[in-house]
Amino acid sequence: MFHEMARQCVSPLRRWWAIRPIPRSALVACAGALVLFTTAADTPRSTVEILSAQNAGGYVVMSEPSIHPWAGTFGSYLLCVEGEHTVAIKRVRYETPVRPLDVDLLLREVDTDASVLVSILGKPPGFTDLESGARHEVAGKFQPLRADHAIERPCGSPRYGRGFTELLFIVKVDQRGGVVDQVRIDYAIDGHADEHTLELEGKIVLCGDAVGDVGAQLYCDETRPR
Repeated sequence: MFHEMARQCVSPLRRWWAIRPIPRSALVACAGALVLFTTAADTPRSTVEILSAQNAGGYVVMSEPSIHPWAGTFGSYLLCVEGEHTVAIKRVRYETPVRPLDVDLLLREVDTDASVLVSILGKPPGFTDLESGARHEVAGKFQPLRADHAIERPCGSPRYGRGFTELLFIVKVDQRGGVVDQVRIDYAIDGHADEHTLELEGKIVLCGDAVGDVGAQLYCDETRPR
């Protein structure tokens, strides 16, 4: 698999981040940025920071609709490259302490003025709300993230107004809900065989019966359909 779902449970010693409840249909420009680079145990160590994802971290929690199964799309991971390099994405790894029905990875390419996509109910291209039937049109071109996809957009370019490359998670769940955590992107630089790893801080939570132990229970309970 290009993207791998790990089945192990989350350690209770893991750092908790502040919950950022976002309305299901919100399209929000991400104001903060925190870029982290790490190397995984199974990849060569590196002191260079080439691939970045301009994301603020934290929880993104999506409330549960009354219709199941359902899907939510999560973004604001803006991929860019430091310096004059080309990065090839090898794989995306993540843990699922509450396992979704499915997770798909897309890239959204935007070349005009547009907001990043933090979270929205539904999936591209129509983002249809299951309850109201409303569609939410979102600017940009969507394509599946494939192995060896090249990232060349420089990090020095403005985040808004001249486009961006956004990594999206499309997560499908049932009544149990789902959690995606500990995302790592393995990549190679300029065609070299050595792989490096970018670790993304943050947690994606889709409310449901099984997510009460992941730090989002209060918000999920308050927004649960009656």
